[in-house]
Amino acid sequence: MDEAICRTCGADWATGAFTANCRACGGGAMTLPCPVCGGACGARWRRAVLDTSDTGIAHWLGACAKHQVEAPAPGTAPARTLATFLFRFGYFTPTQVRNMRRHPEWDDEDSAAVFILAEDEPAAMALGFEFADAFVARLYELEAIPDPDGAYTWSLATFAHWIETDPAEIADARAWSVPTIAGTTDIPSAIAQFAVD
Repeated sequence: MDEAICRTCGADWATGAFTANCRACGGGAMTLPCPVCGGACGARWRRAVLDTSDTGIAHWLGACAKHQVEAPAPGTAPARTLATFLFRFGYFTPTQVRNMRRHPEWDDEDSAAVFILAEDEPAAMALGFEFADAFVARLYELEAIPDPDGAYTWSLATFAHWIETDPAEIADARAWSVPTIAGTTDIPSAIAQFAVD
């Protein structure tokens, strides 16, 4: 069936082919190990072929038993279609803040990323903001900075943030096992996968 051919790279998903760094392929052919928990729950999600072809971004249908992310029961509503987005953001570490206070010319910033399963880009961006807020709060909590001006709320600061579209960057993030979240309850375990504690 022609619908199962990737319009971006030409891979034939029906035969199990996909291109690793293709945004439309999204790391799988017609099925994919659960992207919420990395396959730990044993579920396989299936490709929403038409949604993927229409948007050029991999869309998957499925449920994660481990994280309670699932589609509605059959006959009650259409299944949720989720796409994978790579949210990237900049931030200052506690050490960088101290260095900037000592040396006004200091110009340094760190960055991090998280994969987000969401129905659309605005939803991914909103969850990304929640993740970044919690991530930065955890950094400053661990440093136990006594100065109230030492920490900040990430979402109120003016840091760069975006949904990554470069296939090579997305492939690198997959290779580095960047965590995936699908809701706020996934944020603590995703933060724990970073070297912040």
